[in-house]
Amino acid sequence: MARGTGPVRHVACTETAIALPSHRRARTGSPRVISLEDTVHQRHVALRAPLGAALALLLATACGGAGEKGHDSAAVADSAANATAAQTGTTPAADEIDVEELHLGNALKPDSSVADASDDFKAGDTIYAVMETDANESGKEVVARWTMGDNDQLISEETRTVVTGDKARTVFKGKAGGWAPGKYHFRVMYNGKEAKSVEFEVK
Repeated sequence: MARGTGPVRHVACTETAIALPSHRRARTGSPRVISLEDTVHQRHVALRAPLGAALALLLATACGGAGEKGHDSAAVADSAANATAAQTGTTPAADEIDVEELHLGNALKPDSSVADASDDFKAGDTIYAVMETDANESGKEVVARWTMGDNDQLISEETRTVVTGDKARTVFKGKAGGWAPGKYHFRVMYNGKEAKSVEFEVK
């Protein structure tokens, strides 16, 4: 035994809870531990917001472009349709002829128009038919038919070339007198189809 020392006492260590005042406990509470998972989640949220905005902008731009392209395509289609309609309205098809006017009379003026348009005639009248066309029809050949009754009994037929010029008048002359009383038709035919006709009566 060493000099100047008393007997050695062994003190047992026990777990003793030291009560702290309430305000000390609040201050010395366990610190919040931020895990790696929390950190990754926060970064994911932070990155997702601008990415979503960019995606929305991209979709809006694409949709807008598609809308403009669709509008342009519709405008082109409308323009083409209007041009076709305009052309059809002014220029007849190759197998058609546009007869603007068709009049009958028993006398002609110096400009080849009928002196007094009528659809009633006497048996001794010379009947003229005057067809008016524009410059687009110049040079076409038409067939003129004078027929009688509902069964279209043929009285006479002739082939004529349409007069050249705008508002040109092509004159057809029926027989000079000798018309039997009854109803008649005068028809202008082109390529086997009726272009225009007029009905008249002899009394």
